[in-house]
Parts: sequence; structure tokens; C-alpha cells
Amino acid sequence: MRKGVKSWLLILPMILMTFILQIGLIINASVISTLSNMLSQTMTDSAENVSDISTLQSRFSLLSETATSFIIKPYNDETGTVNEAPLLGYASELAQSSRDPDAVLARIKARGVQDDVYEYASIAATKVKEMMQIQYHAIALTRSVYPTNNRQLDAIPDYVLSEEEKALSDQDKLEKALSLLWDTDYSIRKRDISSNASQAMSLVKSRASVRQIELNNRLNLNKVFNWVFTVLIVLTLFSFFFVVIKYIIIPIVKYTRNIEEDEKLPVMGLYETRVLARSYNELVEKKKIYEKDLVNSVETDALTGLKSRYALNSIFQQEVGPTSIALFVFDVNNLKVINDDQGHDAGDELIQRASNCIMKTFNFNDSFLAYRFGGDEFVAIIKNITKADIDNLMAEFATAQKDYEVSIACGYEYEEDGSNTSYSQLFKRADRNMYDDKRNSK
Repeated sequence: MRKGVKSWLLILPMILMTFILQIGLIINASVISTLSNMLSQTMTDSAENVSDISTLQSRFSLLSETATSFIIKPYNDETGTVNEAPLLGYASELAQSSRDPDAVLARIKARGVQDDVYEYASIAATKVKEMMQIQYHAIALTRSVYPTNNRQLDAIPDYVLSEEEKALSDQDKLEKALSLLWDTDYSIRKRDISSNASQAMSLVKSRASVRQIELNNRLNLNKVFNWVFTVLIVLTLFSFFFVVIKYIIIPIVKYTRNIEEDEKLPVMGLYETRVLARSYNELVEKKKIYEKDLVNSVETDALTGLKSRYALNSIFQQEVGPTSIALFVFDVNNLKVINDDQGHDAGDELIQRASNCIMKTFNFNDSFLAYRFGGDEFVAIIKNITKADIDNLMAEFATAQKDYEVSIACGYEYEEDGSNTSYSQLFKRADRNMYDDKRNSK
């Protein structure tokens, strides 16, 4: 691998493999979700169908029990009133429309049960309705002997007695009501309801069980696929990270260490890192050649010999510290006019005279620093100075400008204690003051 393998030849196949496996995982997860929903729906439908079919039995049982109870004892001898309690239970059951046989059949059919299950349930429902008609008949015969005016019993349908039945004696009416509920046809219907309902529920449970086993088997198979996809993705990612760490991260870490120590980079790893190392090593050689000249040219202004703008910017983010300080900003007047009228050599001479004038006047103590900030702008910084000292310097500066034949606008900012002040803050205020001075001098 003298030249090194290009990174895309290693990484792209892994990315494509991971993408394909993730698509497979997503599709398989979707299948698992669908199968889970189908299993849940199968269990729900089965439970609801069984519940509805058992409703046919429970409704019949309750209606039969309350109707029989009323017909056996329609009158309470102790209270001297009609025994309405069983009828109230009967009416309450009739009022629950969701337990009506037709409503139960409609729900079962809506869930898409097989035809044989629906047929068994339909027979049971029909028998329930037939027995309810018999109960209505028996109740009507009994109530014709013991009438009631309770409005809560209006839920019980009226059964129209024949003229022959109306002509019967009270005792005959009561006996006929009892015979309706105790004859052989009534018992056969009762047995048919139980038999058909049980058969329907048995079919529902057995088929639901078979369907659940089938769906669970498919779910388990897809879960195995899920693990396979997951393991393959993990292995692919592991391979990807291995390649990245060995051929990219490790060379970069070594490169970082060498760069921090300003040493050449070892040529290693993939094609790209090898090209990077060779290119960097060439730059290091050139850097060493130009570094010394660059430092001098950046920090020193060639025309005046003062410190440059770069040197000034380096202290702008610093705090001044616990000392008095004055920062002066200067702007040479009429430089543009002289450049235009007399040429740039004359302009350069003006800049040099202005620099000498500032150096001569403001070199107050050892803390004095002077910078050429722009084409015609200068900055001077003096620490350990008083306001009175500044006033004296400004007076000397006015005289010095005449001696050096220059006109310089000046603004300054003074702080007795610079602990809470930065150089940049002082500069901004001094710069505004300088422009005020420049406007006032026009």
C-alpha cells in the first residue's frame, strides 16, 4: 500500500451494506407490526364473539328466570300488591338494546365470522326471540288477572290475547301462563339455544386458537430475521468503525501530536491521509523558511518602525489591570490631499514626521507604547500617568505639531484604575473623542 487505498473503496461498500440491511430491518419490523396487529385483532374478535354469543344465553336465562318468577307468584299476599319486582328486572333487561338478539347477530356478522358460526348463532338468536314471544304471551295472561300501572313496565311489549283467552277464568289464565313456560316446546327451544350457542362458541375458540398458533409461528420466524438483520448491521458497523479507527482516526491522532510538536507527519493510512501528510510536510518546510520574516513584518510597521496594527489587536482583548492609563488615538490631517497633489512619497514623508512628532511628545515613561493603526492613524498607550500629566502632554503636542509641520487630530480616554476596563473599550471611547476633535478643528 505504498500509495494507499482510496477511502471510498473501503467505506462505500460498508455504507451500502448497512443501508440495505436497514431497509430489510425496517421491512421486517413492519411485517412484525402487521402480524402483531393481526394477532391482537384475532384475540379481540374471538373474545368479543364469545362474549356476544354468551349474551344470547345470559339474556334468555335472565328473561326466563324473571318471567317464570312473576308467573309462579304474581301476587304478594303479605303486602296485598302485585309482585312487580320480577317484571321490573324483565323490563330492565329488555331495555338494554345492545343485548338484543338482532344487535348481537349484527356485531358477530360485522366481524366476518365463518358461515357455520353465524348459522349456529343465528339459530340460537331465533330461538331466543321465539321464547321471548312465549314469555310475552305468558306475562300478558298473568297481567290480565293482576294488572299493573307502573310506567317502568312499558318496555315489555303488549301481547294481544285472543277473544277465547280473554273469556277464560282468572284461574284458567294463570294455569295457561304456567303451561306456556313448562311445556315440551319451551324446553326444546331452551335446549336448542344452549346447544347452538355452545357449538358457535366452540368453533370460535378453536379457530381462534389455530389462527393464533399460525400467527405466533410467523411472528417468531420474523423475530429471528430481525435478530439476523441486527447482528449483520452490528458487524457491518463494527467493520466500518475498525476501518475508520485504523486508517483515519489513528493517523489523525498521530498527525495531531506531530503538528502540536511542529514535526513532520508520518506517511501512513489511506490514500487521502498519505496525500495530506506529504502536503503538510512540504508546508512545514516552507513555514520554517518564512516564519521569521513573517513575524517581523507582521508586528512592525515598515514605514515608521512603530508597532503594527496586528500587535495592537493582540492586546485589545486584555484587561488593563490596577493602574492608571491613558490611550490616545491620532489621525493625520490632509494626508489624502498631499497624496493627490504631491504624490505618495510626500504622503509617506508626512506619515514619518507625524510618527516622530508623536514619539517625541508622548514618550512619557517606560510604559509608553506606540502603534501605527492604519494609513494615517496612530495609537499611543501610557500607564502610571495622571490627568495633569496628560494636560501637559497635550499642550506640548500642540507645539510639536508646528515644529514638525504636521496637523494631527487627537482624542484620548483616561482611567485612574483600569481594573474593570479593557484596551478595546478605551480605544472605542478614545476613537470617538478623536473624531470629535477632527470635526472641531475643521
